[in-house]
Order: sequence, then structure tokens, then C-alpha cells
Amino acid sequence: MNGKVRYIARLPEVTVTRDGDFARIEFKEGNIAASLLKIGPEIREMSDSEIVELHNEALRDKATRASRQGFLNFFGYPRRVNSKDH
Repeated sequence: MNGKVRYIARLPEVTVTRDGDFARIEFKEGNIAASLLKIGPEIREMSDSEIVELHNEALRDKATRASRQGFLNFFGYPRRVNSKDH
């Protein structure tokens, strides 16, 4: 599991750059890791706003899958949630 924390982005807070089929989303606040998103050829038709929303949807989907599998990210370290933890 990647230990970097990812954040939901807002367009005014990020810079979106394109390189082929990839988009790089960099937060203007320098201490937040950039994200590289493979989109495919449809990137050529997408606005920056659409790319940021796709990034956010991917983060939400990942969080939903992790919660369904019973994992928590506690101080950056994944651990399985047991019923006795509640």
C-alpha cells in the first residue's frame, strides 16, 4: 500500500498538467504529494475541472473499497479492523 496521503482536490488549489494519456495534479501548497492519473486518449477532450473530478472520484472509490474490506489507515499504516476494535 502506498504510504502517501492523497487529498480531495479543488481546482483553485491545484495545477493540472498533461503528458500523453496522463494527468499530473499538483497542489499549490507545496507539502502535499502530487498525483499521477492515467486517463487514456480521452484526456485530450477533458477540461482541467473534469480531470480534477475524475481524480476525486478515484480517491472516493478507493476509500469505499478499503472500508468495505475492513481496513483503516491509522497514522499511515494499514491495519485490519476486528469486531473487538469497536
